[in-house]
Amino acid sequence: MNPVVTLGDVLRLRIDSVQVDPSIDYPIAGVYSFGNGLFKRQPLNGANTTYNSFNRLHMNNIVISQLKAWEGAIARVTSGFQGWFLSPQFPTFEVIDDRADARYIEWFCRRPTF
Repeated sequence: MNPVVTLGDVLRLRIDSVQVDPSIDYPIAGVYSFGNGLFKRQPLNGANTTYNSFNRLHMNNIVISQLKAWEGAIARVTSGFQGWFLSPQFPTFEVIDDRADARYIEWFCRRPTF
């Protein structure tokens, strides 16, 4: 039987904060509700945002929307979103490799009981 663990035992906060440059266009992602993954938004020029920084995405990180987490706006970063960005309202978490598999965490976060 596998031991019961908390998410804090298998995830750690990993924010790759990047200072916004007004001369750069940033590929911006969003997080669908109900565990339906990430989606691509229009690129955003750094001069057109009030944010001072963006969070850069990394493969297999788990992203949570602070504003919509209550409706399951949680996603695993897949290869198509490696290096994309989200606002600081979307904290990212690294899956501790020797403790859990990112695909399992993704599956678990999609469960209605979660």
